[in-house]
Amino acid sequence: MASILIAGANVVGLGRADILIAGRRIKRIGPGLPRRGACVLPARGLLAAAGLIDTQINGGFGVTFSA
Repeated sequence: MASILIAGANVVGLGRADILIAGRRIKRIGPGLPRRGACVLPARGLLAAAGLIDTQINGGFGVTFSA
């Protein structure tokens, strides 16, 4: 399985770093990870946070959240 390298993201708690994903798992997080053989996704200026999910579900499951 090919690896994926998310390059230069702003990682919450670490600052700018790379994220290496292989076999559906995060293998390493840190600055300047080797790119050889990985599919590189540039992420400079983007935020990466472990466990963060999109909570924008207005109208999801028939429920509307409005004031």
